[in-house]
Amino acid sequence: VWLSQIADLGGVHLVGAVVAAVAGAAAERALGEASARRRWVGSIAAAAMVAVSVGYGAWRISSLPIQDGPTIGVVQPNIPQDAKVFAVRSKDEWAEARVDVHRTMERLTRELVAGEEKPDLVVWPESSYLNIVEWDLREGRYVENEAYRQLAAYARLAGAPLAVGCEVVEHVPGVRGSERMLNAMLLVDPEAGIVGRYAKVHLVPFGEYIPWRDVVEPIVKRWTKMER
Repeated sequence: VWLSQIADLGGVHLVGAVVAAVAGAAAERALGEASARRRWVGSIAAAAMVAVSVGYGAWRISSLPIQDGPTIGVVQPNIPQDAKVFAVRSKDEWAEARVDVHRTMERLTRELVAGEEKPDLVVWPESSYLNIVEWDLREGRYVENEAYRQLAAYARLAGAPLAVGCEVVEHVPGVRGSERMLNAMLLVDPEAGIVGRYAKVHLVPFGEYIPWRDVVEPIVKRWTKMER
């Protein structure tokens, strides 16, 4: 926690630079290919960077007002990535995988809320709900289909608002080519249903979208099962 506070000075790049410096110094000492002087200089520089970063972090945290906040329950199922990727499975395998993942999430959520301290918010990770939620562009609202009702049921199970990662498709019903897929985090209220959404902005090329689609898509479809 102390080390990460330098992010308010240089963001993830500064934190990454400190981590890289420590890793580089450790690698030089382990491999023994650099001169002794260089290894010592690298180690001292990396140690100094860590010391300064931790010192700044300790000061920064001590200067912040601390107050009680909401209790957040996090459900982390450790599901293998290939269990969540449609492209590597047949339709029957994909249907079975969805059921298995959702059962796991439901079981872990039950265990979480069965504890003595009840959460004010329950968080499921990215791509933890595998049915697609639909947003009707014409009506400007979510389609209250099976996926919508199932998410509301999971929020009622949690007994608190549920933040859940899933795919959302925006489209005009009946209009082919109007679809736009989003990798989103939805906020689901036990009574009101879906009340908020954040869509991921910086998508992973070739993992979450195909760059230069007109050129690349014919090649990708020839050698993989990637669909979008």
